[in-house]
Amino acid sequence: MYYVEKSKNLQSELADVNTKLVQQEERQRIARDLHDTIGHTLTMIKVKTELTTKLIDRDSTSVKQELNDILATTRTALKQVRELVSDMNFVSLHTELLHCQQLLQSANITTTINNQCPKIVLSSVEETMLALCVREATTNMLKHSKAKNCHITIQCQNSQYRLTIKDDGIGIQQKGLGNGINSMKERMYALQGDAMFDGNTPTGTRVLFSIPIQDGKEPPT
Repeated sequence: MYYVEKSKNLQSELADVNTKLVQQEERQRIARDLHDTIGHTLTMIKVKTELTTKLIDRDSTSVKQELNDILATTRTALKQVRELVSDMNFVSLHTELLHCQQLLQSANITTTINNQCPKIVLSSVEETMLALCVREATTNMLKHSKAKNCHITIQCQNSQYRLTIKDDGIGIQQKGLGNGINSMKERMYALQGDAMFDGNTPTGTRVLFSIPIQDGKEPPT
C-alpha cells in the first residue's frame, strides 16, 4: 500500500511538472509571436509616423497618404492580434514576402524578389518558420540598416532551400540585434537548417536562411 500510494503521489507531481512545462512553452510561443508579428507592425507605424512628422511642414499632400498608410498598418496590427488570440499560426511565405516588400518600399527601400524555386512545395511548418524569419530580418532592416536597396533571392542548391536577404545599408553594428538573431537561428535549427548573418562591414548586411529539401530532389534545370 505504501508503494502504491507513493507511486500515485509521484505521478501527480509529474503531471504538475508537465503542466508547468506546457504553460512555460506556451508563454514563450506567445512572447515570440508578439515580438515577430506585432513588433514588426509597430516598427512600421513608428517609421511612417517619423516620416509624416518630417513632411508635415513641407509636403501636406504627401502627409495625407502617409496617414492613410499608418491607418492601414494599424488595422493590420489589430488583425494580427485577433489571429494571435485565435491561434492562427500558419504564415504564408509568399504572402509575407510580398508584405515585407511593400513595407520596405513604403520606407523608401527599393526591394526586389527573385524566386528561382517556384515549384518547391514547403511544409506548413517550414513555410511558417521561414516567413517569421523574413519578418524578423525585415524588422531589423527597417530599424537599423539605413538601406536604400534590398534584394531577396530564393535558390535551390545542393538539396538546400536557400533564402537570401541582402541590403546596402550600414551593416550589423548594434549589439541590440542579438535576441532577434538568436530567434531566427533557433527556428532554422528546429528545421535542421541554418541561419547565417554577414554584416561586419559598412557595405550592407547579408542574411541567409537554409533548410534541407525534404525529398532530396532539386527542381529540374
